[in-house]
Order: sequence, then C-alpha cells, then structure tokens
Amino acid sequence: MDPYPYASAPYGMPQFSEKKEERRKIRLLGFYAGSAILLYVFIQNVIVGLMMLFGLYTQYRSDPLLQDGADILIIVVSLLLPFLLLSRAMRGVSGLQSSLPLDFPQKGSRTLLAVPAGVAVCLLSNNVTSYFISFLGGFGLKLTSPEVPLPQGVLGIVVAVLRVAVVATLVEELCFRGVLMQNLRPFGNGFAVFIAAALFGMLHGNLVQAPFAFLVGLILGWFTIATGTIWTSILIHACNNLISLPPTTVYLSFPDG
Repeated sequence: MDPYPYASAPYGMPQFSEKKEERRKIRLLGFYAGSAILLYVFIQNVIVGLMMLFGLYTQYRSDPLLQDGADILIIVVSLLLPFLLLSRAMRGVSGLQSSLPLDFPQKGSRTLLAVPAGVAVCLLSNNVTSYFISFLGGFGLKLTSPEVPLPQGVLGIVVAVLRVAVVATLVEELCFRGVLMQNLRPFGNGFAVFIAAALFGMLHGNLVQAPFAFLVGLILGWFTIATGTIWTSILIHACNNLISLPPTTVYLSFPDG
C-alpha cells in the first residue's frame, strides 16, 4: 500500500497543505512584524522613562534642537534596530535572499518620473485627509496632531531637516518598504503593500496622521514595486517630509532683525 497516497495527486491534499503552509508563514511573519512594533513602543517608553528619571523630559519637550537631535537617535534605536534584529528571521520564513532592494534602478528615467508623480499623489492624499478631518469635525469630532516646536536658528533648521527628511525617511523606508513589505511579497504584491501601509499608518499613533500615513504608504509601496528599487520610495518620502517644513516655519525660526 502506498504510504503517501496524495503525493502525486493533482488535487486534494497537496493544494490544501500548500495553503495551510502559506497561512502558517503569514501568521509567523505577522508575529515577527508585531514583535518589532511592540519592541519599538517598549524602547520608546524606556527612553522616555529614563528622561523623566533624570529630569530631562521637560527640557526635551521644550527645546526644539534637543528634541530633534534626540529624536534622530531614538528613531534609529527604537525603530531600525528591532526590524534589523528580526529581518533575518523574516527572511527565513519568506525564503528571500535579501529584504532590502537597494540596487539602483536600471531605468533611471522611470524613477525620475516616479518621484514627482509620487509627491503629487502624496499632496493629493494630504488634501483628501484634510477633507476627511473636516468632515469628522462637522459631527463634533475634532482631531488634533501632536504639537512640534519650531526649530530655532540655522543649526535648528539643519537638524530638523536631517531628522525629518534624512533619518526618519531612511529608517521608515528600510523598515516598512524594505524588511516588512519585501518579506510579504511572496504572498502577493497587493497584500504586501496594504499590510506595510497599514502598519506604517498605525506607527504614527494619532487619527490625524495615521490616515495620511496609510495613503502615503500605499503610494510608496506601489512605486517601490513599479520601479524595482526602494530608492524611489526614499526620494518620494524625503520630498514629502521636506514639504512638511513650509517656508513660513523656516522664516519664523530666525530672530528678528
């Protein structure tokens, strides 16, 4: 009697086993991704706790230069480190050789066209989010985002731009469009883009920024796949973040005279 009666069967048990194995891998990847997010929250709470313990939290909240400088280190330690720690485990599940598509695009013209197009869609998404917030406001639900102190002086502007357009952009793209999305792509590009965007939105932690971050995450994921490189999403993300520092902010950060 054949001990493996379904081994060569075109239907039945093999297909069921493949789907079961796929679901198992997705659950395991979800566990790793969730662990990275929880570790991110835990590290941030530890850092805030240490600031309070040593009496530095009030100064951190009131000093824009100190806040931006500290945030650069916090972003790297709390977000990049957990994802890098779990990236090898994720690759072991997805079977990828690398989860960071850092190769420069072979067709640079496509990326050059994708960047302004991506930024334009991000601006459109910002308007959609603003209408959504206004719509909720009509029902008495007023949403607010955390206040960020204005940078002071040239050094303050440089550090703020470094934090927003360089460090935050690189770290978030490496984590979400790199480690997370790439390891989910074997289960479908649309699925990978959506999950990475959803977690990216949740990471922002408030109802003002989360919907916009989700839409931007969809845009960044799509352009990453369309151009075959994460550098496209990095450039779009950097430009979008720079736009968040309007000229009036830069102007007001200089002393009168």
